[in-house]
Amino acid sequence: QDAYDAARRAYSEENFDEAIRLYGIIIDLDPDSFVWYERRGQVLVDANRFKEALESFNKAVELTPPNYKSVGLLANRGLAHEGL
Repeated sequence: QDAYDAARRAYSEENFDEAIRLYGIIIDLDPDSFVWYERRGQVLVDANRFKEALESFNKAVELTPPNYKSVGLLANRGLAHEGL
């Protein structure tokens, strides 16, 4: 929870590099949760790191349960494609 709060705080302060680093730590601790890949992807889009964002979003899609649909994930993945 502390790393998540710190990542959210860094993101809200537009400290994208720190938020990306913290989401990486969270992913290392919980690598099977699509949520963290999706959130890191959002930060990467805002940091104009579109290729990396697309990789995070694709991993999120891979880990998403079959019965779960996220319009936000699909929209953000589209933004990453546009940025390339």
